[in-house]
Amino acid sequence: MLKIGIVGRDPVSNEFSDAIRQSSDFSFEGFFINYPTGSVAETCLHNLPSVASSEKLIHTCDALFFPDVNHEVYHLITLTLKHSKHVLIGNPLNLDFGFVDDLFKLAEEANVLLKVIQTIQYSSVLQAASQYIRNPPYLEIRKESLNSGESLIETLYHCIQPAVYINQTDMKKIQAVSIPPDNGTPDVINARIEFNNGCVANVTSSMYASSDRFLCRIHQEKQSIDIDFTDHSINLTGFDESEYRNSSDPIRVEENYPFADELSCFAGNILNNSFHLNHAQSGYNTYFISRKILEKISYVSPIL
Repeated sequence: MLKIGIVGRDPVSNEFSDAIRQSSDFSFEGFFINYPTGSVAETCLHNLPSVASSEKLIHTCDALFFPDVNHEVYHLITLTLKHSKHVLIGNPLNLDFGFVDDLFKLAEEANVLLKVIQTIQYSSVLQAASQYIRNPPYLEIRKESLNSGESLIETLYHCIQPAVYINQTDMKKIQAVSIPPDNGTPDVINARIEFNNGCVANVTSSMYASSDRFLCRIHQEKQSIDIDFTDHSINLTGFDESEYRNSSDPIRVEENYPFADELSCFAGNILNNSFHLNHAQSGYNTYFISRKILEKISYVSPIL
């Protein structure tokens, strides 16, 4: 059984702690709070062991998980890779892109796995919808967030994940626009992504919302599939009875714990020595496309 630990700025979430504690692939060795923001009582909410130093955790574990990737933990991720330990990281878009490139180079040199988290790809509703997806030429994905704790960059990263899962070919071209930023931060990003196989994805992430919504519409020949990640439902249009008993009724999908499946995949990659970049699983393609969108954004104002 592999040994894993967590390094983060805040106490770990219920989803992460439950998945790691119940994993049959990993034994949880503890967590290290980097620049803790909570009280001692808060860090003990999940009855998980803490360690006094990150160096001790690095030497004890086979792999470390960094839920929040920022410049404060970058040197710890680098140190972990230099000690030939496997690493699972959250959304890396808050880092300078050159730093992320350096991390992947370090992982390659150390012959270890650096995997970018892809929790949305393991969502039960997306997995359930996959049986109806047949090489769609056009995707519409929209995420509107009221969560003040989630940045627009996080929202964008979530939006790209279904597109990468549904269409696993390489990106050909990107166009991206945003409204002029308020205090340096835009509130809406829209991107048009063209893939090499001809599929086009129109992706919108927005902080202008009256409610939290995360929707994906998949267009294919004479059919469409609507995935609602918020209420875990699927609506099918144009499917006959042999494919789905009643396409006018939504399919309700029981919510799962996507991180548990992601953790199992991470362990499988390590045990099978799968250290190459698998775009469907590693999350690198999601990161790369999100990065290109941020690089190519042009700010536009409406003509009055």
